[in-house]
Amino acid sequence: MNHAGVTSVSNYTIKTDTEDGVKVYELEFTSGSYEYEYTIRMSDGKILDVDKEYVGTATISAETAKAKAFAHAGISESQATKVEVELDKGVYEVSFKYNGYEYEYEINGSDGSIISYEKEKD
Repeated sequence: MNHAGVTSVSNYTIKTDTEDGVKVYELEFTSGSYEYEYTIRMSDGKILDVDKEYVGTATISAETAKAKAFAHAGISESQATKVEVELDKGVYEVSFKYNGYEYEYEINGSDGSIISYEKEKD
């Protein structure tokens, strides 16, 4: 957050990975209208890569967007696997897997309405 110059974030995720034999943290978060992705070396905390991308603005949260998608699909989040949420130009892209199917939703970031959805055999 200090490096990005932001004071509050949402949609925060952190994963560990190995890149070219180096163990790293991969962090992603959203602040305001931007999504940040950082790759940080585990051994000393050095920032190896930064990506900042304009994703638009939304008045609903990622949690609300997920809840809309799960309600529409008729399942709970605890039943789903590989849940991903991204904000892209004011639209949340929500995807998850459940019971042999892959679900993909586009949720309006302003009013929470479902723009489109797909359910495909996985």
